[in-house]
Amino acid sequence: MTELGFRRFQAVAGETVRVTVTAVGTPYLATFSALSTLHWTIVQPPAAGSEIRAFTVLSSGQGGDSFHLLLDFVRGSDQSAPAGASYRVSIEGDQGSFAHRETIDPVPPFPVDAYYRFQLT
Repeated sequence: MTELGFRRFQAVAGETVRVTVTAVGTPYLATFSALSTLHWTIVQPPAAGSEIRAFTVLSSGQGGDSFHLLLDFVRGSDQSAPAGASYRVSIEGDQGSFAHRETIDPVPPFPVDAYYRFQLT
């Protein structure tokens, strides 16, 4: 997997891409959308503040795929998230050494929508 731009990646036929989402300072309230053309494998269901999913690029010429992560936060009566709350997102392919890692902070409106796109070759 290689990075093409902000939250844009290229994956190759046969590559398995693994997505790990971890809640920090807030209960886990993340939701994965369906993939456009591929299917998720649940590696670790939501437990202990983390979830891991994966998909495998089946063949070259698939074009592209994408998904949304909806990241929500428990909020107080003033609708603010707890101090220090965030989500850590890690996306890694099993071919190559690149790994995407980012921390997503609670910035309204909630839930925070992170959109990821993959070019499949």
